[in-house]
Amino acid sequence: MENYNEFLEYLGAKTIVPQIKEFSYFPDKIINQQVIDVSVNSSSEEFVWGFASNKTNLSDDQKLKKLSSYKSYFVDNLLKEDFENIEDSEIVEFAEHHLSANRIIFLTWITQLFWEYQKNEPFVVKLLDLLMCFSYDEVQPQASDLALACKVIKSPVIQSKNLSLLGHWCNQRALDIIANFEEPSDPWISIKYNHLREIIESRCSTSEK
Repeated sequence: MENYNEFLEYLGAKTIVPQIKEFSYFPDKIINQQVIDVSVNSSSEEFVWGFASNKTNLSDDQKLKKLSSYKSYFVDNLLKEDFENIEDSEIVEFAEHHLSANRIIFLTWITQLFWEYQKNEPFVVKLLDLLMCFSYDEVQPQASDLALACKVIKSPVIQSKNLSLLGHWCNQRALDIIANFEEPSDPWISIKYNHLREIIESRCSTSEK
C-alpha cells in the first residue's frame, strides 16, 4: 500500500488511499446493520396493483370498486401508450397482472370503462389495441361483446381497429361477428372488411378439415 501511495505522489496525485487495518474501525451499528427485505410478495402486489389474486376475501363488487380507484391511472397510461412497441409497457403489465389475478373482474371493469368512454374515440381505439396484446381466450367473453358493440360506432377509425381485432383472433367467433357487420360505407374500410372476411373464412374452413 505504501508503494502505491508513493506511486500516486510521483504522478502528482493528491489522493491518498486510506489503509484500513481492522474492521473495528467501523461502528457496531454499521457492521450489525439488518438487511431490509425488498422482495415482491402478496402485500407489495396489493400495494401496487390493487389486489393480489382472486383468493382474497373481497367480494366481486369490492374488487371492482378497488379497481375503480385506478381509473385515472389506467385511462391516462392507456391513452399515451405506443402500441407499436409494447416492450416494458406499464399498461400491458397492469393488464397482464389483473388478467392473471382475476380475469373476469378485470374484463368486467374495462367493459364498464368502455361504456363510460364509448364516445371518446382515442380511448376506444387504445382499448382495442390493448385487447390485441392478448390471445382470444385470455380476453373472453367480454371482448367479444365489446367487438359487437364497436361495430355500431360510426367512427371509421374505430371500425378499422375493431376489424383488426377480429383479424387478430381469426377464428369462428370472429367470423360470426364480422358476418353480422353491414359492409362499411367508407371505401378503405370496405376493402379491409372484405379482405379480412375472406382470410377468416379461409382459415375457419381449413381448420374444419
